[in-house]
Amino acid sequence: MDAGAFIMHRCHGISTDISPDATRAVTKMKATITQRFTIQGCEVDAESDCRFCFFWIRMPDASGREWRARYVRHWYEKDKLIAVNPAKVPVLDERRLSQYPSGYRYLAYCQEETMGVKVLTDMPGHRRENNGGVEGGSKACGEKHDLLYWQCKAWVEGGEVEI
Repeated sequence: MDAGAFIMHRCHGISTDISPDATRAVTKMKATITQRFTIQGCEVDAESDCRFCFFWIRMPDASGREWRARYVRHWYEKDKLIAVNPAKVPVLDERRLSQYPSGYRYLAYCQEETMGVKVLTDMPGHRRENNGGVEGGSKACGEKHDLLYWQCKAWVEGGEVEI
């Protein structure tokens, strides 16, 4: 299952764009992913603000009311690390931190540090990653953000997308 991972998703604002013929839609949902870790004996919460994109299609059934999600994608905007006890703060490796995209830097660091996983470093991020204005930013992450928006537009307009 999840090997005891303590992860929560909080949903914030949601908006949906529906095609004029009401057969396709895209829902964009703001959310925060929170995962608790213990690093160097200190409990911390890594929080990553992100946006989920749901690509919906209306099924041609008898009622015409059934919608199904064809794809779900998301991008990471920013994250932070919060000590559960402000008097106990772990010391992080700044060099390692700078290797992760800014949108999920602390989440990736903590997952690799405690779970023994290798985190992808090219997931969609914030557009600010494009211009190199973010320390340790990833141009690939920013480009994937833009691509995801174009895919949302194409989907609602009836086009096929490669996710």
